[in-house]
Amino acid sequence: MECSSSSSLKWNIFLSCRGDCTSNSFISQLQAALMEKKNKTIIDYELTRGYEISSSLLKAIEESRVSIIIFSKDYAFNTRCLEELVKILEWKEIYGQIVIQVFYGVIYQSDVRMQSLTLGYALSSHQQVFGENSKKFHRWRDALNQAAALYDSNIYDSVPYCIHVEDIVQDIFKRSTNMSSTDDEDLVGIDSKIEQTESFPSISNSTPQFKYDVFLSFRGEDTRYNFISHLHAALSKKNIKIFIDYQLRKGDEISPSLLTAIEESRISIVVFSKHYASSTWCLQELVKILECREMYGQIVIPVFHGIYASDVRKQTGTFSDAFAKHEQVFGYKSERLQRWRTALTKAANLSGWDSSVIWVEYVLVNKIVKDVLGKLEYLSSITELVGIQSKVNLIESSLCTRIK
Repeated sequence: MECSSSSSLKWNIFLSCRGDCTSNSFISQLQAALMEKKNKTIIDYELTRGYEISSSLLKAIEESRVSIIIFSKDYAFNTRCLEELVKILEWKEIYGQIVIQVFYGVIYQSDVRMQSLTLGYALSSHQQVFGENSKKFHRWRDALNQAAALYDSNIYDSVPYCIHVEDIVQDIFKRSTNMSSTDDEDLVGIDSKIEQTESFPSISNSTPQFKYDVFLSFRGEDTRYNFISHLHAALSKKNIKIFIDYQLRKGDEISPSLLTAIEESRISIVVFSKHYASSTWCLQELVKILECREMYGQIVIPVFHGIYASDVRKQTGTFSDAFAKHEQVFGYKSERLQRWRTALTKAANLSGWDSSVIWVEYVLVNKIVKDVLGKLEYLSSITELVGIQSKVNLIESSLCTRIK
């Protein structure tokens, strides 16, 4: 569903956080960076005493275009934070509010999904207070599960905050401009469209000609005859042009034609499965895909099928076994192995879909297809706006020449 009309939106950003366990420097840097981009931001500075969230805070969530949820060590101990989370996800479901998660400090996406570590202790404490069968308690658990399936930007204490703050602000801008581009009152004539294109991600002249909408990267023996075949059929039904490699993969080197197909795709869907990392072809594909994302702005959608994002991010479980074998072949300090590890970590930190959260396959497939259609529409709108800018520049140039 579409977000509520822009006339009813008072704030660009609602910032939900547990103030006493997130660094003041991080929160202040994030708020300053958002304000610098002229984002009207609201933060709950009230003392979070008592169990009930105020009506004014609920209204602020409703009047915000984007909500940023900062999960931290003691986030779930605060019942007001959990009530905010429920309201935010409710507003996302009803009006399409954009929601972005930040996993701060020692908290990972998997900790939120499984309610482990301090989140588990917090819920146990709430269970004793409210009772195991409490509707409120179950709403909180469901909200944490649902949130774990959304976008994550991982923030670690050991990494400079400014790097991640910039990433978060850039992501918010991309998402909010995508939403605002559909609001008629935000686009009045060519001049307003030109003003917006100045802030859009640049489309390089060296961007390759796109032949495909989607490139599917997957480990064939894990998913080819079940999930991939269903996803491919669903995408094709929506007239989405897909490149899918049906060849038997022999040898260690990826074929030039496959590299070209990646470059000629607008979106890459990477399906991580149990034995994905055991295939050097898959790992080389992933490196190339992220290279195209960096150079040309290709959109990358990871899908975690039968495996946790944390296993991909940290190369644990079957991914650890796969790299142990690669080390025997290429050497522990091989640059190739380091590239593969870096690529896996980067990919696991992108917005994606998780079969452990959405375990009904046809529901997962439908959500991915809907996501792809939305992103293709977004890419199309950028191309159109950049095209308008180019034509106006040409007209202005011509007028200046005539005046001279």
